[in-house]
Amino acid sequence: MSFLELDVCEQYTISQPITLSKLAGSVPSGSYTRLLDLMEDYAYTITNRKDRSPNNGGIKMKDGNYGYLTMLECWRLMGFEDRDFQATLQEHPTNGAMNRTLYHQAGSNIVVQVMESIFELILSEKYAVEDVMENESGQMQLIC
Repeated sequence: MSFLELDVCEQYTISQPITLSKLAGSVPSGSYTRLLDLMEDYAYTITNRKDRSPNNGGIKMKDGNYGYLTMLECWRLMGFEDRDFQATLQEHPTNGAMNRTLYHQAGSNIVVQVMESIFELILSEKYAVEDVMENESGQMQLIC
């Protein structure tokens, strides 16, 4: 997973017993308990409430522990470059703690590359201008 930071603070390690008990595979089957998904082959939705579990899932760290995604890792997953994150970090400094604002901004976004592809499609010659309409609420719609 190339989006992961190499060295992260201990604050991102999942250490709360209640959260560890919700890891997938640690709850008896048939039990109605919301599990904390582990990201392996793909990432789950990044929520804007990073301080709440379950959230977008956890990751297994190299030391065998489980951890939360860092703010930078969430931004990387959303397609932003590190310099974009660093610029925003200047406006919303963390002071060594998790910053809900930075998680919120990552969780309230659409992946950059997905948005770029949508605009390329809309602006391509495949669709005429009349295929893009404004609906009753003022939102633009692409008629396919």
